[in-house]
Amino acid sequence: MRMMKRKSFPLLLSFLINIIFFLAGIFEAPSTSARNGEALVTVSSRTLSGAQTLGSVVVDNADAGNTSLVEIFKNTLLHGKLDQSGTYLTLSNVIVALHNENVLKEPLCVAIQSSFDQLHKLPDFVSTWPGPVSLAVFAPGDEFLLAISYAKYLRACFPAIKAQVNWHFAFPIDYQANEHSIGQVWRDMALNCSQNQNETLVRVQERLSPEAREDISAKRKNHKLPYPQNLMRNLARQHCLSEWVMCPDIDMLFPRPDPQVQPPLTDRLKAFLQSPSATKCANCAFVFPLYEVEHENFTLPSSKSELLAYKKRNWAQIYHDKVFSPNQGCSKLATWEQRSEENVQVAYKIEFKMLCEPIYVAKRGTPVFDERYVGYGMTRNTQAYETALAGYTFHLLDGIFLNHVWGLQSRSMQDFARKREASKNYIFFTSVHARELAARYDSDKFNVLAMQKQGKRNYNVVMGTVKPRKQI
Repeated sequence: MRMMKRKSFPLLLSFLINIIFFLAGIFEAPSTSARNGEALVTVSSRTLSGAQTLGSVVVDNADAGNTSLVEIFKNTLLHGKLDQSGTYLTLSNVIVALHNENVLKEPLCVAIQSSFDQLHKLPDFVSTWPGPVSLAVFAPGDEFLLAISYAKYLRACFPAIKAQVNWHFAFPIDYQANEHSIGQVWRDMALNCSQNQNETLVRVQERLSPEAREDISAKRKNHKLPYPQNLMRNLARQHCLSEWVMCPDIDMLFPRPDPQVQPPLTDRLKAFLQSPSATKCANCAFVFPLYEVEHENFTLPSSKSELLAYKKRNWAQIYHDKVFSPNQGCSKLATWEQRSEENVQVAYKIEFKMLCEPIYVAKRGTPVFDERYVGYGMTRNTQAYETALAGYTFHLLDGIFLNHVWGLQSRSMQDFARKREASKNYIFFTSVHARELAARYDSDKFNVLAMQKQGKRNYNVVMGTVKPRKQI
């Protein structure tokens, strides 16, 4: 009997070891490994490394163990919320920043939004902004699964993204991801951290079947998937908990000077926001000069003097100056360019005019973006208009600016679909929204209702069919 026990013990031990390896294979976690000196991220079809599902929140925690991707998928959708129109499902804090507990300690949170196919721009944005970022991603259909996969790559390969960015998602309620696509999208795939993030995005997109990619592409071409810009801005902004909030786009980058020459501009911006001149002004909106910059063959300008040198060589121009000059018209940037001040401080007060679209930083509590505007046109300027009606004053900042990195734009680059969206949104503004705001604030101090009487020329300016009058 003792002899039988001695013989069976090694067999039992071997059996237990095999069971352990078997379970380890089932619950295999994505890993970061080194191969030929290169960092690799493996996205597994079964689990998400170091993730813990708490309601709709996925918290990065090395000690939290592994959670089934199917469970994450179901729990995330279970805690989603419909927007006001009942058209879109929004998912909050699906992925939380590693240093999220420091958000309230930072004076400024930046809220940005993006479609899935533009997420490759996130590393560049975060490289110029070291503070909290609230990111809303529009990811219809199976793009939601792709976006989660790409987010894992970005977090593994760019530590600043993992540390700073809280991720939120939205998609049409009638165009959700297919649970059966999880195995296809999430099957083991090695993503190389040394590979360009644009190339990696293409690789992730290729995880979908050609049929699924064609379906999404066809819906976009048929305008069945218009981009809900204002919904995305509100989704990102409502999760900014800092005292100050701003809402640029993902391709509007802060200047990045050489730290050996001067302190980072973002540090000087934070210092300004904590100064008495900023904190004592409850209803002040501080506006950033905004320029389009040719950047493919050049580094981005890191100071006002460099920006003006770029502009002199036609490597930079005022944002939308050739597309729709009222966009930045009220900022009077020709005047700003004549000032030599490099410190972050107020340059002058801006006289707000309708159709201006200032990118500004203000304390929490400014009016929300009206989510009835879908697609392009009248999305940001209508929020700025209501902010002005609500009693805010706009002040242009010296010593800092934003670089828009889509290159130098012209009206010929605006496609017909975008002009059609702008036309539809403009008609809604003049016929409905402007009247609502005039009644809500008992004011039409910017004579917006008179735009209907002026009518045709203003309408055609928005459509881009006539050249707008130059404003300086």
